[in-house]
Amino acid sequence: MILKNIEITNFRSIDNLKIDFSKHYTAISGQNNSGKSNVLRPIKILFGPKSRYRFYDEDEILFSRDLPSWIKSDHEPLKINFKFILKLFRDYDSSIFKLAEDYFKLDNNVSDVELTLSINYQKDKDLPEYQVCANVSQQPLDSYKSKKIFESIKTSGAFLFYNSTEPVNPFEESSHLAGLVGKLSKPEHKRVQNDRDRLSKTVSSLAKKHQTDVTELLGRLKEKYTIGFSATKLSLDYLPINVSLAVKDVNVALDDWGSGTKNRTNILLALFKAKKLQDSADEDTKIAPVIIIEEPESFLHASAQAEFGRVIQDLSQDFNVQVIVATHSPYFLSHKEPQSNVLLRRITNKGKLRETENVLLDSENWMQPFASVLGYSDAEFKPWKNLIFSESRKFLLVEGEIDKCYFEMLRDDAHGEHKLNFDGEIYSYGGYTELNVAMLRFVKQFKGSVFVTFDLDVEDSVIKNLKNANMVKSDDYFPIGINESGKKDIEGLLPETVTNHVRSQYHKQVNVAISGKNDERKSAKQKLKKLYLEQFKSEAKPGEEYYSEFYKITKIINKAMTKSL
Repeated sequence: MILKNIEITNFRSIDNLKIDFSKHYTAISGQNNSGKSNVLRPIKILFGPKSRYRFYDEDEILFSRDLPSWIKSDHEPLKINFKFILKLFRDYDSSIFKLAEDYFKLDNNVSDVELTLSINYQKDKDLPEYQVCANVSQQPLDSYKSKKIFESIKTSGAFLFYNSTEPVNPFEESSHLAGLVGKLSKPEHKRVQNDRDRLSKTVSSLAKKHQTDVTELLGRLKEKYTIGFSATKLSLDYLPINVSLAVKDVNVALDDWGSGTKNRTNILLALFKAKKLQDSADEDTKIAPVIIIEEPESFLHASAQAEFGRVIQDLSQDFNVQVIVATHSPYFLSHKEPQSNVLLRRITNKGKLRETENVLLDSENWMQPFASVLGYSDAEFKPWKNLIFSESRKFLLVEGEIDKCYFEMLRDDAHGEHKLNFDGEIYSYGGYTELNVAMLRFVKQFKGSVFVTFDLDVEDSVIKNLKNANMVKSDDYFPIGINESGKKDIEGLLPETVTNHVRSQYHKQVNVAISGKNDERKSAKQKLKKLYLEQFKSEAKPGEEYYSEFYKITKIINKAMTKSL
């Protein structure tokens, strides 16, 4: 089943809002109080399991609480409305599709159908608590059949919910692999029962011993009180097994990412459970559920967020299961399909927060509004985001785009044995100030073969971060340049014929780069770097004459990349 879109009217912070969902993965983001929860809440209220606690009104729609505060009571009639468009598939959602087929008289050759469910709450004592209208192709059902199909979806497990911020009861079956690995066979059950009975006897005898020990603590109160210890029956109706997932070729299990292991485990179990329900052979229970996850980044460091965000997106695609997440993390946004990201914000009217709106995103600069709303610098995140979401396992990280151009030239087969020889990707990380420890650890730990370069003149500034990230010179990084005045950068590797030609032609830029004001010097140096590159491209030919200093670097990088395999 796929939730194609939802339209909400007059609910909490929402006047009227429509959100379209991607087939596989949708990330809903925004600041606190932007309305993310108010989009997911009606789905949970209408299709989720009821709370076990009596009088828990979060499971209900209440006009006194849920009607937007700016709607006046003289607006008649007062309505709260939810409209869902669901796509049902004959092969994956047979538990619901059969009912829709019967009610809507569908042809046997129909493989999928779009079902519209409108659920309306009206503040009128003469009306029932809510009204449901189900229709396909503008063909509505009567109230009885509409409610039947609605209840069928609700009880089928068509929606699986997981809130990372809420504690999970470790004794609940849903928090373990029960239902995922299946029930125990008769021989397995007999074996477990025998072992359980034997263990129960051991625990009971220990309980009696401790009862005697604790009774002694009562002292003179033994005459007034007695202490009783009893061993509760051991329950092994489910298999108390944990699940882990490792990044192939890197040998780092999710369990080793630090905190948040339980959170990741339960999210993975929800995905696996959804896949199993979808593949069920029982047509009466078969369903492809929609998984809704709130704040999957909880308890995870940024680097773990990045990798786990990709894991969830990979599994949703490969399992053909729809996943909807509400997140504050840029690492859980979809970079493959930016159009599947949803950004919400509240409109302000006269200094007061009003309704939630869906922010229109530019296809080219879609990340910029997320950066502003989520409180991080787009300029800082941008150099790393392509690397984080890349499928490649080998990377050469260089300071800037000009450095990247030089290294790309070294990949030419014409360089023979001196060629930069690795089938990975070259990334510009945007300057030495961006080499923070957390990101370096992430790329080193999870990205396979990674090698970092930077200008020799900034080595003192970055060496501490490199060592803190457990990076070793020549194995993981190397400074670029020659240890002479004016040559401690990648341009220092150029033959003097190239640099002298540029300086003679652009002596004014050279003077400004040496003696100008700060901003002027930076601008002039950048222009000279581009001029050096252009001259080198037009003049240089593969071989020692032009590339002798570059070949020393490629030898180190090639050796490091080969060693890391």
